[in-house]
Amino acid sequence: MLNFFWDLHQSGRINSAESRLSSAEQKLTQIRSVEERLRVAEERIEKLVLVNQALVELLCAKRQVTEAEVLDKVIEIDLRDGVQDGRLGQPSTACGKCGRTVNQRRGKCLYCGEEQARNSLVDRIGE
Repeated sequence: MLNFFWDLHQSGRINSAESRLSSAEQKLTQIRSVEERLRVAEERIEKLVLVNQALVELLCAKRQVTEAEVLDKVIEIDLRDGVQDGRLGQPSTACGKCGRTVNQRRGKCLYCGEEQARNSLVDRIGE
């Protein structure tokens, strides 16, 4: 009889450990997903830095603009959304298929799944 209770106790501990393992595996999957998104974002940032540096150097080398003019333009563009926060405001556009509003940061329409055109130079690098 004592063995029965011991087995029951051990079975409960095993079930608890399996449950914790399953939870840990789910968290690990989520972490890996976040890590992949971070890797993609870091690659995009590196492309942006590269394109921006090339443009500034080309414009200044050809004496078409000065660095001060570039900085003034950066501030002007930053303020287009009404806030000087070091970010480019993302305008919304209409989906070409269903006509609903789509944020330009997304690759697909949330409503119909239609791929959205990539208009920015940065998005076209490496294609």
